[in-house]
Amino acid sequence: MVLASSFIVCAQPNSKQYQLNEMVVTGQLEENSLSKSVYKVKLIDAKQIKQQGAFNLQQVLGKELNIRVFQDPLLGSNMQLQGVSGNNIKILIDGVPVIGREAGNIDLTQLNLNNIERIELVEGPMSVNFGSDALGGVINLITKKHSAQQQQHSLNAYYESIGQYNLDIHSSFGIKKSSLQVFGARNFFEGFSVNPNDRVKLWKPRAQYNVGFNLARKYNSGSIKLNNYAFYEQLSNRGVAEVDWTKASAQDQYYYTKRIGSTFLWDHQFKAHQNSSVVLAYNYYARSMETYLKDLVSMQETLIPSTETQHTSELNNMLSRGTFANRINTATGMQLGYECNLDWAFGSKFNGTKYLGEYSLFGSIEYRPIEKLVIRPGLRAGLNSQFSMPLIPSLHLKLDLNQNWALRASVAKGYRAPGMKELFLQFSDINHNITGNQQLKPEQAINTQVYLTLQKPSSSKAFKLETALFYNHIEQMIGLAKSGTSNNVSFVYINLNQFDNLGCNINADINSSQLQFGIGYAYIGNRSLFNGQSNNGFYFNQELKLQMGYVFKKPELSLNVYAKYNGKFQNYLYQADKNETTIGYVDPFTIIDLTGTQTFFNQQLSITCGLKNLLNYTNVNANVQNGPHSSGSNTAMMGMGRSVFCNLKYTFGE
Repeated sequence: MVLASSFIVCAQPNSKQYQLNEMVVTGQLEENSLSKSVYKVKLIDAKQIKQQGAFNLQQVLGKELNIRVFQDPLLGSNMQLQGVSGNNIKILIDGVPVIGREAGNIDLTQLNLNNIERIELVEGPMSVNFGSDALGGVINLITKKHSAQQQQHSLNAYYESIGQYNLDIHSSFGIKKSSLQVFGARNFFEGFSVNPNDRVKLWKPRAQYNVGFNLARKYNSGSIKLNNYAFYEQLSNRGVAEVDWTKASAQDQYYYTKRIGSTFLWDHQFKAHQNSSVVLAYNYYARSMETYLKDLVSMQETLIPSTETQHTSELNNMLSRGTFANRINTATGMQLGYECNLDWAFGSKFNGTKYLGEYSLFGSIEYRPIEKLVIRPGLRAGLNSQFSMPLIPSLHLKLDLNQNWALRASVAKGYRAPGMKELFLQFSDINHNITGNQQLKPEQAINTQVYLTLQKPSSSKAFKLETALFYNHIEQMIGLAKSGTSNNVSFVYINLNQFDNLGCNINADINSSQLQFGIGYAYIGNRSLFNGQSNNGFYFNQELKLQMGYVFKKPELSLNVYAKYNGKFQNYLYQADKNETTIGYVDPFTIIDLTGTQTFFNQQLSITCGLKNLLNYTNVNANVQNGPHSSGSNTAMMGMGRSVFCNLKYTFGE
């Protein structure tokens, strides 16, 4: 499923027709175009990100069909992809997993897009290619590339009326066959509540800092690249003011997040159709919480030294991944690879240092028995330091029915071993009592998908229609179960349910040099069976997406409308202490954004301004399970009201 906003239509110099020529790398034998890929890849490019006025991953994915984004006051945003969420979605940066999950989710607001060239999204199990956690799908963020023959610098400033102030810089230097990129960003958010005078903000204030540098060198048969970054965030959770005739004070909590990553990438072309790549990466994640007593008169803060008011955890990951691909002839290609993952964690939440390792071999063959048919079977085998790992097979097909129609179909198994926190976490403070479980079993899944695509390019425009059907079945899904009494509530990770999920979607797009129009509809049903309780019903949710854009050639101005309707969301909730199933829901809501981009001085200066959340949504009615991190309210956070934003970017260089 690729919407109009997910591709650019380009005219080729010697062609009378518009062609779809975006290149993708996620899961491919070799870099390939969207139209030729045997996988169905959704691509979101830098132009779309810029036009949306988006600066983090949450803001982009929230507008996509088949994706639901939810918000937690302290843990940030999380998502569902095809109804699958949490640990089952693998997020990568240049093919390297992002670590640091809280309650099973990566906070999407911590993934800044100032150095991202495009986002590639593959729905459904990709466990053959990317191992554990890729059971529900893969989101791969591709960093910017730079020509060794250029020097270019950019300064970017962003303001939004909800109290968001961002500034980032990016510089690229080229010397012969080498290039250096340096970047840095500061994102500051004041916090938001419906009543601006509230000291306790529903959307918590946060300050983020992101810095890094990339080194690259090309040689005759390949390239080497070294990517490095560091991220720091401070999130403030202000307490309720306590005021009497002797004092005015409050207990404030500060959550500190650190991310450090270093990745070495090597690509080599042995022959015209033989290539190899190796990735070596180290990633570090730490999150800590400190509680202070703040004097609201003198503004002095005093640390409260207690195990219940302070905690920290640190996660580390080392990855080595290598692939060799060989296009044997026009009919046959193959890919072989290995992957070694070592995780270790320590801190007050883990009671010592804990280790997890997974080591795998994987491969696939791409066979074309006739010109119009591509068959790609794949297999992954490996060892896990805690669990026996089954063989993981997959089968993908692509059939060109004629010049315009293409059919893609796949069936794939998924596998996810329990993570570090699910196994070893021992977390108890004034707000939490969560215990890991070393008796957990791995999750296993099977996914089936069918896509039918019509593409009709012409000399002036391109039309695309796509329909899709999918079905997911997950056994032994891991989740938190509530136990204990109302005075002594605890949560433990267990294999608590079987999950089934099915759906369909349809998309239509029209693109020309000036007009972009896309509309899509999704109908997705979820069913969960807890502890063998039988309930055969599916709860279906609807989504509708609309995107329109028009480009004026003089002046160089583009206007865009982004709208997404999120229908009533319903799912099953299991209360372990009562051994009963209830139904949770989130009421429907619609997000509409209006944006415009104007360029000046031969595109050196661009200004993007707009109106976000036109319908002014903040909270919507909801009935969600009270978990260890939830507030227990009967509303869900969906927006910060209507806001105005302005983004200025100035680019200069040779």
